[in-house]
Amino acid sequence: MALLTTLFAFLYHLPQVYKWLLKPYYVASLFMSIAFLAVRKTPGICDQLNTQREDGNPCDFDWREVEILMFLSAIVMMKNRRAITVEQHLGNIILFSKVANVILFFRLDIRIGLLYLTLCIVFLMTCKPPLYMGPEYIKYFSDKTID
Repeated sequence: MALLTTLFAFLYHLPQVYKWLLKPYYVASLFMSIAFLAVRKTPGICDQLNTQREDGNPCDFDWREVEILMFLSAIVMMKNRRAITVEQHLGNIILFSKVANVILFFRLDIRIGLLYLTLCIVFLMTCKPPLYMGPEYIKYFSDKTID
């Protein structure tokens, strides 16, 4: 029953979530966060990349890249323990994914790493995260209302 309640609540709020997630800031951040995975797995692009794998397959991850991605997932899990809202969770995931992508792109090729770092800096300077414009349920206390 608890599973059905959760599923119905998710489906009920799905249009609001899509309206929130389909803002340009989050769409661009998502594409930047998965950029290394897309570059490494796209058949036309990955053939041109160098690799440190023993079998010489440039379209697969080497062990060091897998270690960096696993470290990313561990850091995201530790940082998200304190996050309260979905925005904080998503912000942590996007931030640490971009940091891991910078490291991975620099390992791959310094030119691609510099290009990605420049793209991240331009994105940071031009795009700001959307502000919450909904109702605020904040109760302010003063010394007279506390008692």
